[in-house]
Amino acid sequence: MRVEYFRAIFELLFERFNRHLGQERALVRYDSTLIAVSARLVDWSMRTRSGTASSSARWP
Repeated sequence: MRVEYFRAIFELLFERFNRHLGQERALVRYDSTLIAVSARLVDWSMRTRSGTASSSARWP
């Protein structure tokens, strides 16, 4: 299948959902690189705060 097919589906649904949701709750596009970097920063922060990720992840 051609990538244009999936791109067209994505664009159509993205536009329809945003029209339905309105400006305050509209969907936002993110690059996968931004997501990966953010996840690594959270992991690094948890490790450097108390030594290991498992010991620093405390739930109330």
